[in-house]
Amino acid sequence: LLQLTASCENNSSDVSSGYCTKLELDCIANELTLAENALLSVDSSHDKGRNRNELSLSELIFNRHRTILLGNYSVEVLEEALRRRNVNIEWLTLDQLEESAVFEHKCRNNKSLIGWVLNIPVSDENFLKRLVLPKNRRHWLAITKVGIEEDPCWVVLDSRTEQKESIHSTFLLMTYLANHMRNGCTVLKATRGAVQS
Repeated sequence: LLQLTASCENNSSDVSSGYCTKLELDCIANELTLAENALLSVDSSHDKGRNRNELSLSELIFNRHRTILLGNYSVEVLEEALRRRNVNIEWLTLDQLEESAVFEHKCRNNKSLIGWVLNIPVSDENFLKRLVLPKNRRHWLAITKVGIEEDPCWVVLDSRTEQKESIHSTFLLMTYLANHMRNGCTVLKATRGAVQS
């Protein structure tokens, strides 16, 4: 997860390197869009001569899996990029999180647990940004486990800041996640290999 949330500016599309590139994410978004179009049998009369393995200009602009200018990707794109690296994600509900004893036990004893992926709502204070940028924007960040299994430390990886925030206990992690979820954040648990409950 640490490598996947690192800068996506590397131009190589080598999945084995662990790094997730913009090129790879764009390709995944295009593949998903083409697959959805095929399932829905989307075929316009003006597209008859076009290769259906390529997206039209309107499909690139109005793509639900990515935004061209802002570089935002859907959860399906993230999930596929992680799946290609043998990492599974599963949604976490506030009810699951509030069962604190169970949550703490799962965090401490789950050796396949890599971390958490958060999709948080973004609101800009700047008036000009609010006029130009989409109203309901969201931002991805990750929390990864470092340290020994018995007493892990959690590090928040956020591309919007240079400083890394540390969370030094599972209870504080639970509080951090719950606060974000109450404010409209989506939380996904990332595990290596087979999905665990």
